[in-house]
Amino acid sequence: MFVDAREDEAQNCYEGFTYHKIQAEELCELSLEFAVWDHDRFSSNELLGLVRLNTGKGESFGKACDWMDAVEQECSMWEEMINNPSEWVEHTLPLRDGTVASTSHKTPIQKTLSS
Repeated sequence: MFVDAREDEAQNCYEGFTYHKIQAEELCELSLEFAVWDHDRFSSNELLGLVRLNTGKGESFGKACDWMDAVEQECSMWEEMINNPSEWVEHTLPLRDGTVASTSHKTPIQKTLSS
């Protein structure tokens, strides 16, 4: 997905997507990352920030990983998406610096998936 900020002065991005062959039980072990870049044709591209949607528990399928580091707002959105399949979920999340892992693990999702 690429959004040209010149076309949308508010720099909003609205995107829908569907993943197939992923079981609902796997979602607590997966992460979805959105990275926002400043694309420059004449010099290097710059990472403006990112959002990671996951449980924030620091591990995936029993193995430690630094990318399962969602902060409280990101965890909350991920939990809402998991617990409301096939429903539109809308949130506004701040971009965070993508150069370092989050150190503000607040409350990782502890619940099981709702039926």
